[in-house]
Amino acid sequence: MANTLVPLGVQRTKGGELTFASEVAPTWQIWAGYAFLDGEMTASPASNAGQPVQGKRPTLTPRHSANLW
Repeated sequence: MANTLVPLGVQRTKGGELTFASEVAPTWQIWAGYAFLDGEMTASPASNAGQPVQGKRPTLTPRHSANLW
Protein backbone atom coordinates (compact mmCIF):
# COMPACT_ATOMS: atom_id res chain seq x y z
CA MET A 1 0.00 0.00 0.00
CA ALA A 2 1.45 3.37 -1.01
CA ASN A 3 1.16 6.49 1.12
CA THR A 4 -0.26 9.61 -0.50
CA LEU A 5 0.75 13.09 0.57
CA VAL A 6 -2.06 15.64 0.23
CA PRO A 7 -1.36 19.34 0.93
CA LEU A 8 -4.22 20.46 3.16
CA GLY A 9 -3.60 24.21 3.09
CA VAL A 10 -3.73 26.78 5.88
CA GLN A 11 -5.35 26.37 9.28
CA ARG A 12 -6.11 28.87 12.05
CA THR A 13 -6.55 27.89 15.67
CA LYS A 14 -7.75 30.26 18.39
CA GLY A 15 -8.42 29.29 21.97
CA GLY A 16 -7.28 29.36 25.53
CA GLU A 17 -5.81 27.19 28.25
CA LEU A 18 -6.18 27.16 32.02
CA THR A 19 -3.65 25.39 34.23
CA PHE A 20 -3.79 24.78 37.97
CA ALA A 21 -0.92 23.52 40.13
CA SER A 22 -0.91 23.06 43.88
CA GLU A 23 0.85 21.27 46.72
CA VAL A 24 -1.81 19.26 48.57
CA ALA A 25 0.57 17.93 51.24
CA PRO A 26 4.35 18.10 51.72
CA THR A 27 4.87 15.12 49.39
CA TRP A 28 1.73 15.45 47.20
CA GLN A 29 1.29 17.80 44.27
CA ILE A 30 -1.53 18.15 41.76
CA TRP A 31 -1.63 19.57 38.24
CA ALA A 32 -4.81 20.06 36.24
CA GLY A 33 -5.52 21.80 32.98
CA TYR A 34 -8.21 22.53 30.42
CA ALA A 35 -7.87 23.83 26.87
CA PHE A 36 -10.42 25.05 24.33
CA LEU A 37 -9.31 25.17 20.70
CA ASP A 38 -11.40 26.61 17.87
CA GLY A 39 -9.65 25.42 14.71
CA GLU A 40 -10.64 26.02 11.09
CA MET A 41 -9.13 25.27 7.71
CA THR A 42 -9.00 28.79 6.26
CA ALA A 43 -7.65 27.90 2.80
CA SER A 44 -7.40 24.44 1.24
CA PRO A 45 -7.41 22.95 -2.24
CA ALA A 46 -8.14 19.48 -0.80
CA SER A 47 -11.41 17.62 -0.59
CA ASN A 48 -12.59 14.69 1.52
CA ALA A 49 -15.05 12.31 -0.16
CA GLY A 50 -15.92 15.07 -2.62
CA GLN A 51 -16.56 17.67 0.10
CA PRO A 52 -14.22 20.69 0.36
CA VAL A 53 -11.97 20.72 3.43
CA GLN A 54 -11.92 24.53 3.64
CA GLY A 55 -14.11 25.82 6.49
CA LYS A 56 -13.99 22.56 8.47
CA ARG A 57 -12.18 21.80 11.72
CA PRO A 58 -8.67 20.33 11.23
CA THR A 59 -8.29 16.66 12.08
CA LEU A 60 -6.39 15.82 15.27
CA THR A 61 -7.34 19.22 16.74
CA PRO A 62 -9.74 18.59 19.63
CA ARG A 63 -12.23 21.28 20.59
CA HIS A 64 -11.90 20.42 24.32
CA SER A 65 -8.93 18.89 26.11
CA ALA A 66 -8.22 18.27 29.80
CA ASN A 67 -5.53 16.72 31.96
CA LEU A 68 -5.02 15.74 35.60
CA TRP A 69 -1.80 14.59 37.15
